[in-house]
Amino acid sequence: MAFYHCSIKTPKSRDGKFVPGQKHADYINREGEYKNYDDKTEIAAAHAQYINRQNDFAKENFVKKHGQCVYKANRLPKWADGSASKFFLAADIHGRRNSLSYREFEIALQEELTLEQNIEIVNTILNKYKYFQDKYYALAIHDKQATLDSGKKQIHCHIMVSDKIIDDREHTNERPAEQFFKTYCPVNTENGGAKVDRHFSKDSFGKNVTAFRKFYCDVTNAVFKKYGIDKSIDYRSLKMQREEALRQGDYVKAEILNREPEKYLGPIVSGDKNNPVVQNLLECRKLRSERENLIQAANEQEKILKDAQFISKINKSVNEADNIIRKDYSIKSAQIVTLKNSILFLTNQVTEARKNVLTYDAAKKLAKYNLMNKDEKTLMNKLYTLQKQERELQFEIKNTENTTNELSAKLETIQKCISGLKVQLRPVNKKFNETYWKSKITKNANWLLKENAPFRDKLELLQQNLDEQTAKFRELTVANIKNLHKEAYSAKEVKSVLDNLIINVKNSIAYKEQEYKSLLSRVVSPARAREMALDVFTNHQFKELRQTKKRNSERKSSSGKRCTADFN
Repeated sequence: MAFYHCSIKTPKSRDGKFVPGQKHADYINREGEYKNYDDKTEIAAAHAQYINRQNDFAKENFVKKHGQCVYKANRLPKWADGSASKFFLAADIHGRRNSLSYREFEIALQEELTLEQNIEIVNTILNKYKYFQDKYYALAIHDKQATLDSGKKQIHCHIMVSDKIIDDREHTNERPAEQFFKTYCPVNTENGGAKVDRHFSKDSFGKNVTAFRKFYCDVTNAVFKKYGIDKSIDYRSLKMQREEALRQGDYVKAEILNREPEKYLGPIVSGDKNNPVVQNLLECRKLRSERENLIQAANEQEKILKDAQFISKINKSVNEADNIIRKDYSIKSAQIVTLKNSILFLTNQVTEARKNVLTYDAAKKLAKYNLMNKDEKTLMNKLYTLQKQERELQFEIKNTENTTNELSAKLETIQKCISGLKVQLRPVNKKFNETYWKSKITKNANWLLKENAPFRDKLELLQQNLDEQTAKFRELTVANIKNLHKEAYSAKEVKSVLDNLIINVKNSIAYKEQEYKSLLSRVVSPARAREMALDVFTNHQFKELRQTKKRNSERKSSSGKRCTADFN
């Protein structure tokens, strides 16, 4: 699951004291000495060693709990000798008292991406976001197991940055450490230190943090798209995301986003699985997942119903057009002939256009096929070919008076091959039944339907034209019949016309009844929908309550009957 987290921290501990930059650099890099880990002051002081996973931070127990450092990089002056610890120690020693010796950016990376792809996200941020262009920094990527979900990884990046600007003089001739961290002097720039960037100062902090979070999300989503992963992250609140979904008409997404945000528990609380707060959070996550699945399932069912109605409407238009042009009114008007030819032409166009239109089921099958690897596609292609041969043979056997043993044996061989291929494809089907792949198939199917929308629009327009031409043809023929001389039709001919009209009406009524029954079987009543929702929300306790109530009613009814019998 794509995960969003982005924070910008300053070197202050919880009691308001400044944490030395050198210690913080050793902490994130797992370097330097690390003692008294349970002391919160020491945790903050050793942050530099922590991010680089060095010395005590590299020990097995610590790495198992807090994850390991899987990647390091930096941009530092030559005098730092590539050591973040040395650079930020100089910031502590030579910087102004109570100044910020560093600023830390902590961003979540994505478990769906490889380490190289996540590094691409970090490098893009460092190379393209303006703030980092003229700064010295050190970064470390940590990979750890998620606290509340043992099956997921929590890969993230720490970037320690000095707010001191690398100006033209620094590029030409690097200042020594003691001068670089001196206070900037606008009058005598030669003797003063490097200028401090106020990009994240108190006055502009909120606006620029929001801008950075947006940039981080845009970069991550671009990498997802580049590697064909149908995921995204968003820095905005659930409320803002829901409002946008409603504006775009994505009501399913809007309903999924219609929930309260999770409360952040922190590493200490979330580490205790027996804590009632943690258990409540995990239960809420489970219920939220079930709710999302129900919303998605309802949306899929709605799409299937819409497809059925759409196809039914197209078939009805084609059938009506076929029926009306087959009727012989003994009228040879040029206008009627023209309309008849137009209807025939449109009918053929509708039939051809329908071949290019994807239904939701077809889109899901195509999406599933597109997500298969090369070997899985080869097996699926063989299965499709054999199934086609099976259908052709069954048709041939059905329409042959004397079925030969050769055809039956061939059909039996093909069916055995089909069964064998289905067995080989069981792992594939099992994989695509997992929640992650189901979500991926649904999103890919929706994308295919979006791409296919122009073909569907074209078919709807053709069907509308066909309906209009069919109605005109019917009106014109009826008008011509009324204008004929009374003696032009015999009673037998009139009866034939009326019989045809009655048959058409009956067929139409029967078709409507069948369509109504088909749709009725798929519709869930509001009362039933509420019951289903309550069952899921209460983990089926509401269902048990209804059953208990029903049994009590039956007992009362049976006891009442016995009392009446005894009285009689």
